[in-house]
Amino acid sequence: MEKRVLTLIYLLSFPFLSWPADLLQTLCTAKQHDPTYQSQRMSFAAKSLNYPIKQASILPSIKLSAEGTSSSQTSSAALAFPLLNPTGVIQSQINRAGHGANNISRNQFEVKYVLDITKNYFDVLIKKSKEDAITLEYQENQKNYEETIAMREAGLKTEVDILSAKASLDLAEVSLLKAQNDKQHAASTLKTKINSDLKHLQGISINTKLDLPPINAEIVYQNAMRDNSSILLAQNRLQTSRYEVDKSYAAFLPKVDLSVSVSQDLNDDLFEWDNKSVNASIKASVGLYNGQADVNTHKQKSLEYVSSQANLDNAYYDLSIQLDKSFSDYENAKAQIKATYSAIQSSQAQMAAIQEKSHSGLATELEVLSAISQVSKAQQKFFEASYQMVTTYLELHALTGHISYDTLQAINSLLTIDISVD
Repeated sequence: MEKRVLTLIYLLSFPFLSWPADLLQTLCTAKQHDPTYQSQRMSFAAKSLNYPIKQASILPSIKLSAEGTSSSQTSSAALAFPLLNPTGVIQSQINRAGHGANNISRNQFEVKYVLDITKNYFDVLIKKSKEDAITLEYQENQKNYEETIAMREAGLKTEVDILSAKASLDLAEVSLLKAQNDKQHAASTLKTKINSDLKHLQGISINTKLDLPPINAEIVYQNAMRDNSSILLAQNRLQTSRYEVDKSYAAFLPKVDLSVSVSQDLNDDLFEWDNKSVNASIKASVGLYNGQADVNTHKQKSLEYVSSQANLDNAYYDLSIQLDKSFSDYENAKAQIKATYSAIQSSQAQMAAIQEKSHSGLATELEVLSAISQVSKAQQKFFEASYQMVTTYLELHALTGHISYDTLQAINSLLTIDISVD
């Protein structure tokens, strides 16, 4: 635990411009510099004070007062104490539930924030890998166009060949411009979060062994059903609804308050009891009739309780669907990694063979371009699947209601190469 704390302090002490930044650095910097994150934290802190504020309204109150004229000065002390206040007691439970809901929402926000920043981080890298793949295709098309012009001048190509090469080059340029724009948009989104410049990130290499700690589906499912923030909030709302039903019933019960006040003229002897005026009263009240508002309120709160129960059942169902989907996405991404890595090996072997044939004049430029395109696309798909696997791995942990430092460190350890995203 001490090692983790020291590591986080170490990361926080770094100026953000000490690139290349890995995922942990980016997360720490985002939490330091993102105004939206800071605003939300202060909002949750402010809401946490609602509990003691609301509790104070149902506690005993003591008031001291003093007043004076030219002829006398009087001081008084008053105590108000609820002897029987069923509504107040239940309101105290509602206040406590509201405080718990704020804590759950705060944890939900923290988990979602980490997940969103991580998705933004990998989205930049995915868009960058796509840009790199299309850049390679564009460069090869440009090279082919220049060679076609030279061969046309030598009488080995026709004007149609030049037009065809130029059309391929133009289409490749369009694809490249779109890929560059997509990457810039992704980078801008991350820049907005971290509120700093963005030049280099740490990414996954083709040679990186993508090993993450195994996930036990049964344990993840149990933890999620117990600790997922959506489940906890739905349970909290159900409990609050139960309290609201009890509170509406308590409106039919009597309320008893005790009031005691002591006053004295300050010109008299303060230690003489006979100089003090003491008043005590007990106030009892019970509602007999208010147009059946209490009756209808009780019915309303009872129906809302039934609705909250249905919402909790729906939350369990939605979570089970989310878990199944995330597990499926995770396994699918792992399968894609295996398939695309194999595709990289075979397409590279094919490209080498076609390039060798091209040197001997046995392969056309289109065959060479097609082989290079297959390699670049296989690599781009590999990176996309790799980042998708990492993201779904984190999503599964997020569904359990917690993202641990060990989980983030395991993901961070896969990021082994410096990638320029400027």
